[in-house]
Amino acid sequence: MNIYLTHRSRQAKLDRICRAHSGFRSFQELLEAKGSYRPTLYTWILDLAYLADCYDSAMAAQGDDRRTYRYGDDRIQIKARNRAFRRQQRAILAAS
Repeated sequence: MNIYLTHRSRQAKLDRICRAHSGFRSFQELLEAKGSYRPTLYTWILDLAYLADCYDSAMAAQGDDRRTYRYGDDRIQIKARNRAFRRQQRAILAAS
């Protein structure tokens, strides 16, 4: 069993991201893609950055050399965007 599929909410999130942004119906289906396929992900989209990180970790755990092709992967910008998003969410919650 893949460690990224053991927690239901994580599995549901990864499956949702796969369905929304790819032709795969689930994260497991993405991991089991045949041949030398590996996803190309635009990682300035936070969900796709998360999917790329999970995919890379899962493939490494399986001993597979495939990793995602990443575009727009500037870790500093992503971290700053994540912090801004969390601040925005806290402000919304505080206002309600």
